[in-house]
Amino acid sequence: MVQVMKFPNLYYLDLHFLECFTHFCTDAVEGIDFPQLQILRFWELPEFQYFWPIDNNSMAGSNPLFDEKVLCPNLEELQLNGANSIAALCSHQLPTDYFSKLKILLLWNCGKLRNLMSPSVARSVLNLQILSIEACQSMEEVITEEEQLVQEMTTKPLFPRLEKLVLEELPKLGHFFLTKHALEFTFLGEVRINSCPEMKTFSLGSVSTHSLDRLIVDYAEVKDNLNKAIQQLFILKEQEACDG
Repeated sequence: MVQVMKFPNLYYLDLHFLECFTHFCTDAVEGIDFPQLQILRFWELPEFQYFWPIDNNSMAGSNPLFDEKVLCPNLEELQLNGANSIAALCSHQLPTDYFSKLKILLLWNCGKLRNLMSPSVARSVLNLQILSIEACQSMEEVITEEEQLVQEMTTKPLFPRLEKLVLEELPKLGHFFLTKHALEFTFLGEVRINSCPEMKTFSLGSVSTHSLDRLIVDYAEVKDNLNKAIQQLFILKEQEACDG
């Protein structure tokens, strides 16, 4: 077995419309290293499971796409579209600098994804500017519930450089992050939350968005607090359903 497969000069990886593509490597390896990779785009790879075959094929669908064995320290842009065999984007326990340079994260039509990442991983994504999640039918929450024994992490900001957030056509999404701790998005200027019928709230705690210029909720521009706007819309939908 090859120890670690390295691609020392690969800056851009773009794979499109490969219906039978299941793995990046045909042989099992101990790890894969993309030291210079800046842009990764996987579009319409419905059978893709992982970067290499794993021993237990029955667990292939639950294997996170990114873990400590997949190294891409300079990744700045990640796009996944139509990756319907991927059930987890990343391991809940990653090195603190794993996604430290990621600026753009776009997900569409990833039918098995139930969440994006854990709070500890999210708080290490220090440079993310654009986050868009669309048409992911199983997505229930963006950030998973706060782990136990992580009080030291709660003071760290979540996506501190986020400028644009898009959540659209997510029929099972109930919230962005179910935490009672205050969230502050200093640079967030645009938020679009459309066709998320089960979304009751953005977060349990307060949400500060001092730079917010545009808030679109269900395709209508709203002049209100982010959390309040989502909560009021959900209440209105429930009332309409009862009246109907």
